[in-house]
Amino acid sequence: MTRGAVLFVGVSLVAGLGGTAMTLAAAVWVMTLTGSSALAALASFFVFAPSLVGPVLGALVDRAPVRPVLLTSNLVLAALLMTLSAVDEAADVWHIFAVMLAYGVSYVVVDAAEARLVVASVPRDALGTLNGFRLGTQEATKLVAPLVGAGLFVVAGGAAVAALTAGCLTIAAILYLFVPARLEAVPARLEAVQATDPVQATDAVQAGDAVQTGGRRRVWTDMVAGLRYVRTQPLLWWPVIVASLAMVASGVATAGLYGVVAEALHRPPAFLGVLSSIQGGAAIVAGLLVGWLMSRLKGEAPVALLGAGMFSLGCLAHATGWLPATLVGSALVGLGLPWAVVAALTAVQRHTPAAMMGTVTGSANMLVFAPPALGLPLGAALVSAVDYHVPMVLAIVLAVGVVVQVARRAVPLRPGLSSEAASS
Repeated sequence: MTRGAVLFVGVSLVAGLGGTAMTLAAAVWVMTLTGSSALAALASFFVFAPSLVGPVLGALVDRAPVRPVLLTSNLVLAALLMTLSAVDEAADVWHIFAVMLAYGVSYVVVDAAEARLVVASVPRDALGTLNGFRLGTQEATKLVAPLVGAGLFVVAGGAAVAALTAGCLTIAAILYLFVPARLEAVPARLEAVQATDPVQATDAVQAGDAVQTGGRRRVWTDMVAGLRYVRTQPLLWWPVIVASLAMVASGVATAGLYGVVAEALHRPPAFLGVLSSIQGGAAIVAGLLVGWLMSRLKGEAPVALLGAGMFSLGCLAHATGWLPATLVGSALVGLGLPWAVVAALTAVQRHTPAAMMGTVTGSANMLVFAPPALGLPLGAALVSAVDYHVPMVLAIVLAVGVVVQVARRAVPLRPGLSSEAASS
């Protein structure tokens, strides 16, 4: 791995540790102060809600120098976290919500800016491996961070967890300073982005060529251009749509899994922690393998399809209600979902011009990470109205359906084809 890649993995380690610990501690903190599980759930909602405006935030990121954006986002958020030391009663819950909303905005902004820094510092053929290693690192922190966050909260309170997270963000900001990259001071506007061939666009990203332009456009115009770009570039669109529908199916299946544990396995709710640990361990393995898979299968879309197919097999295993199959199913889901997601995000980095990297990253992240918010309540409603089999079957249908539909369009699955062939 290059020096830049190692530094990015380090960022994933410290930011993942702090972020996961804080997200858990915020929910526990709210519930401790108010006694309301509904308000506790809102703490997590505020973290993920800003992904819905990802295209707008990405368009803003494209208009600013990368490193200052990354440094400012991390250090401002660290300062906001330190203000949580003033929280000591139920009336202060709004303060926690406000900081978690800021955390969610920071996630979106940092993802968009990081994408620009990554493609300027890491070779194109190494992006899949890097993204896989970063995902594996983040999943590894999820096995440790909840214990750290919960333990520190019990011993020293929520303010101590906030201080830990602020320290992690500060370290991440420092690491960004040492990433070797060639970046233009202010990115070019989108007026001159004429590359409709995804291979040409990828070459522009890899070479770091600035796209020259004369005028300025509104954020709304750039946002629409980013969304249109995602939709019209087959090498990018297919992995993104596969990951998006797989994540919707994941939200539906997660609700169904509660029913599997309670009704079929007759286990306490805490058994979900066992299944989550198995899934997390498999996700670490998935991250280590995804770069090799992209090289072997020669493209992101085949890996996304393989991941969605693996996920559907995991849901099928869960639906049996048989303990050994359920354990295997959690491992299959842990392998499949990361492959689909990493393939989509790598496709964005490989097939997007540098001048619109932030906008396109924000658009793709919205399509991939916002859908589970729709799937969870749908799955919960189905479990309540019928039983756990229905959401599991629906998740399988969604995953298999997108695999079949995209696989039928075999031409655009691999790079190196003409845009005319890819669009047919």
